[in-house]
Amino acid sequence: IVVAGDLVNWGPFSAQVVERAFAERWAVIRGNNEYYLLDHGTTRAPSSWSDRSQYPLLPWLQSQFTSELRAVVATWPDTIGLRFADGPPLRIVHGTPGSPWQPLYPNASDDELRAALDGTDESVVVAGHTHIAMDRRVDRWRVFNPGSVGVPLDGSFDARYLVLESDGIDWQPTFRRVSYDRQPLFDEFERERFLEQCG
Repeated sequence: IVVAGDLVNWGPFSAQVVERAFAERWAVIRGNNEYYLLDHGTTRAPSSWSDRSQYPLLPWLQSQFTSELRAVVATWPDTIGLRFADGPPLRIVHGTPGSPWQPLYPNASDDELRAALDGTDESVVVAGHTHIAMDRRVDRWRVFNPGSVGVPLDGSFDARYLVLESDGIDWQPTFRRVSYDRQPLFDEFERERFLEQCG
């Protein structure tokens, strides 16, 4: 299991998700939401993050984490390379190979994808950030986005993920969509008084 960032921030179980990923020893990279956790309240944070009308979640997110668990997230890399014997190397990024904030959208032009992937040695790139599933080819690159387990932005409320299997030459994708009971999520939002704290 490889997680392409954004394990935290958009739901009430952020700390529990990080604890689970750590306990399971999954390969995880930081997404932009992990930067919200790690940089909010530091000199690294843009001044706009202090505006509670624009970023009401950030103080609430901070309150969910112990310093020990925050340190776990601080050790995650921004990108990883995977080299399995039976398929081409993969580069796992959150947004683009150069930035966790810059998206690779499914409807991006070939020129936009080329510019974002320029300098990437691996021919297969797996990205997150947009929370929208994708399988695109441009020149020598193939770009996948699994979608999102917790915050899909494609109009579906199902959990989305991607299984990659090698045929010895290339990675073959299977995009999966799983429905789940959202009531425990709503109950936890209510228990934590999320609306009162974050609007």
